[in-house]
Amino acid sequence: MFKIPNAARRHRGTTSTVSSCRACGVHFLAFAVTFLLLRTNILAAEPPSAVGPVMRLLKSGRVPEKRLGAILEQITRRGNEHDLAYVYQLATQPDGFDTELKLRTFELLAEAAAKRQVIPAGDLSGIADIISSDATKESDELRLVAVRLAGLWKVPSAVEPLRTVLADSGSSARIQPAALEALASIGGTAVIKSLVELSGEGHSLDIRQQAVASLVPIDVDRASEQAVALLSQLGEGESPAPMISAFLNVRNASAILANAIEQSPPSKDVAMLSLRHMYSVGRSDGELSTALGKIAGIDVDPQPLTPAQVTTKLKEVEAHGDAHRGEAVFRRADLSCMKCHAVSKAGGQIGPDLSALGASSPVDYIINSISNPDQQIKEAFVTRVVITDEGLVHQGIVVDRTKEQLVLKDATGKLVTIPTASIDEEVEGKSLMPKGLMKFMTDAEFLDLVKFLSMLGKPGTEYAIRQTQRVQRWRVMTSAPKELVSGPVDETLLEDYLAGNPAMESAYSRVNGELPLDELTKSAGPVLFLQAEFDVTQAGEIGVRLDSAEGVQMWIGSRSSMEPEFTLSLPRGRQTILLRVDKDKRSSAVLKLELFRVDASSAEFTVMDGA
Repeated sequence: MFKIPNAARRHRGTTSTVSSCRACGVHFLAFAVTFLLLRTNILAAEPPSAVGPVMRLLKSGRVPEKRLGAILEQITRRGNEHDLAYVYQLATQPDGFDTELKLRTFELLAEAAAKRQVIPAGDLSGIADIISSDATKESDELRLVAVRLAGLWKVPSAVEPLRTVLADSGSSARIQPAALEALASIGGTAVIKSLVELSGEGHSLDIRQQAVASLVPIDVDRASEQAVALLSQLGEGESPAPMISAFLNVRNASAILANAIEQSPPSKDVAMLSLRHMYSVGRSDGELSTALGKIAGIDVDPQPLTPAQVTTKLKEVEAHGDAHRGEAVFRRADLSCMKCHAVSKAGGQIGPDLSALGASSPVDYIINSISNPDQQIKEAFVTRVVITDEGLVHQGIVVDRTKEQLVLKDATGKLVTIPTASIDEEVEGKSLMPKGLMKFMTDAEFLDLVKFLSMLGKPGTEYAIRQTQRVQRWRVMTSAPKELVSGPVDETLLEDYLAGNPAMESAYSRVNGELPLDELTKSAGPVLFLQAEFDVTQAGEIGVRLDSAEGVQMWIGSRSSMEPEFTLSLPRGRQTILLRVDKDKRSSAVLKLELFRVDASSAEFTVMDGA
């Protein structure tokens, strides 16, 4: 409560004027100014809350335990910095939330910082203690989100705990990259020194590359020095992708790296790998592309074909193009076609689905689309290039836009959420399919690729639109335990392994449904574990048909089979097919699986496709 000054109180109910009591008028004026200043300060310290009633309910202590999670979610998604401070204090009390609720609360606080740029008011140094605590170490998920918060909130006291995380060989593969990212976000001289040290010899390749990547946003010149040193030390098959991506994602950084590379060139193979990665993520930054191209022996990007050249190519495609070879070109990892485009509904969901391309588009259109993708781009796939106030560069197709955030889908299919308040510049981009892909193909490969694309969707061919429920998209387990690979399968061990959400990669069948096993064994070995999914919308008897059961064991629900064809009754809902495939025991280098309708069965089902 504010008390009225005595001078003001004396004139209540009188007819005195300020002119008749100049001294009191001065007191009135002083009081008014003081009152307004005090009121302004209070409002600044405690701004109005959009979740005031909910906050009062939370502070009352009368929230039922089962509703607490929903209340916290509402507050963190709409509340101000003071509301979030109260939630943070609750979450960090020693006798407060259990591990599960604390994890969820920290995730919500991280979401508020990333999407709305709202962080709790007050002292946040306690997050450093949480990173270091023994209790947190027992929960990888909790420690990971605490590390993320330290970076999002830019907590200086977290620098040493983050360094400890990096030095701890027991830290998970997910936590160490997050710790490096958090350090870069906090910034400062000590952090730069740490990142330079971590990018040098004596550390693993992953840590070194991630350290360079983390250094790019805060000291790009130092980062480029460390990058060229590391590029010169890469061994055969070691990808520079994490570092190259970091330079692409910061304004002007790719040009600075290009200059450093010209002064200290890497090997031809490393330059080619770097160049391929750039194109795989939809980038062809001029200076860097030129510098790497010269070292790789590809001096310049080929110019778009002229009308006369297109006419010549049309004749060559007809005379010499081979669709079978062209499909192999399309599936090549370095061209990344399948990362962006789906065929038979399986593949990337970034660019247009190509399943019916040949049936709907003339061959010259296809040739021009590859030669000059910006000329043929459809409106729905025009990109936006966004630069944030921190100099970060994002490029992708707009998925969603609100007052608070912009969501882009980049060339890898990743969704990137950018707070609207952090956008410094936004312009219309071009196609995510980069110019210059032709330079990664021989002329014969280009003709074969065009022939393949021109056949897609044509009735009566093996490239026609799919009419059966065959599996086109697979998930491949990349690190199955030796116990599951080397001998008879222990189903209890297999069940436990699957329950742990093992690492998987997507793989795609050819247009005709055949999955080339040789493409998969390069990374996963001769014994493969493959998953496919289908959705049963009406329960009943369903047929399963495998091209060959040689070397294959199959599980669907509780059913295990080593037969090439069988039927089983399944309830409604999402179902998973698991295959163990021993390639060395198969006479065929491909595998094909489809579901079929059983006579008199009322079952309805759909194979799950996508990326």
